[in-house]
Amino acid sequence: MKTTQGVSKLFVVLLFIVISFIVGCGPQEKYERIVELAKPVGSCEVVEAKTKNGDIVYNGNETSDCRVVAKIKVRARTMEIAQKLAEETKVSLEEADNKIIVKIEKPDGRNKNISVSLDIVGPKQMAVVFVSCNGDISARQVSKSVSATTTNGDIEASDIGANAYLMSCNGDIKVNRINKSITAKTSNGDITISDVNGDSELVSSNGDIDLFYSAEAADVSTIVIGTSNGDIDLKAPRWDSATVEISTGNGKINSQFLLNFQGEIKGIGRWVVGDSNSKNKLKISTANGDIKIY
Repeated sequence: MKTTQGVSKLFVVLLFIVISFIVGCGPQEKYERIVELAKPVGSCEVVEAKTKNGDIVYNGNETSDCRVVAKIKVRARTMEIAQKLAEETKVSLEEADNKIIVKIEKPDGRNKNISVSLDIVGPKQMAVVFVSCNGDISARQVSKSVSATTTNGDIEASDIGANAYLMSCNGDIKVNRINKSITAKTSNGDITISDVNGDSELVSSNGDIDLFYSAEAADVSTIVIGTSNGDIDLKAPRWDSATVEISTGNGKINSQFLLNFQGEIKGIGRWVVGDSNSKNKLKISTANGDIKIY
């Protein structure tokens, strides 16, 4: 019995030493470096940027240059090492294939302790393509298309003049004022889209979806909304006719426009409103949640 107790105490002591060593050897010091870059866009039509462990922000402006403020943050055991890693992390602006590309180069093997966030100001008349891992993405005042993909981060966009493709894993998506079509998908997060003028495809695994069309929306013929666990609110375009398909596993339906229906549906409900040859199609589904159309 005493031998067993002795072994147990020794194990606890060794475990404490190991944990203390791991904590003590972890990154303790932080160092931050700012890099500012500028480049004329010339005939380029796209701004592209990729970062790991960092945010990306783009603001369209009345300018002919692409200006970048890169914030490099490093964690390391000592301040000297942190500063060295920050200085070895390079950010540059390059031109290729009709694109302005923000290029980030990190020291090999130290990526997880280095984050680079990008604050970009460029012309409104650009398309943007952004990818982040563990970071948010924001795009404002872009007259062409927006493509944004992130893991573990939110996406926001406003005043978009063309199509948008937005993809997040573990994050919300929010868009205000988009002139054409939008595709937005997230695994765990809410989707809120307002003032859209084109087709919509919105999908969430675990989250609510709110979609609001303005009364003036004219270039929309297809709306597809689906979530596994969440409510759906739709302010529909003012269609005179459409094919409508609605399904919910556990939830109520309150439809005040296109069709008047309140209650529950077992399986899938299908309706033809107005002209049976109408090109307008509305498909809404949720496994666990309520649906409201108005």
